[in-house]
Amino acid sequence: MDGTTKKYTIEFLYADNKQLYQADVELSCEEHSGVVKFLRKLERTGAIELTTEGGCFIYQYRDPQFIGFEQLEADWKAGTLEYGKDHEMQL
Repeated sequence: MDGTTKKYTIEFLYADNKQLYQADVELSCEEHSGVVKFLRKLERTGAIELTTEGGCFIYQYRDPQFIGFEQLEADWKAGTLEYGKDHEMQL
């Protein structure tokens, strides 16, 4: 092992309460492989679930991209805001 590491985000839901677990980590190739195997075993036992269908538990870290209120409102317009209107709420 050459000591090289990469940044990743680990993300999953606990199956019993749907609570989100998320952590940004820095791992070597060997550590990454071990973490992936461990998470897959936890999934097979039913202890954890993917956060998105067809996704993965660990993926390459990306710096956050912040958006303004106008973009948030536009992103939510199709679904989240309509749901709020149905319940007499507005942003």
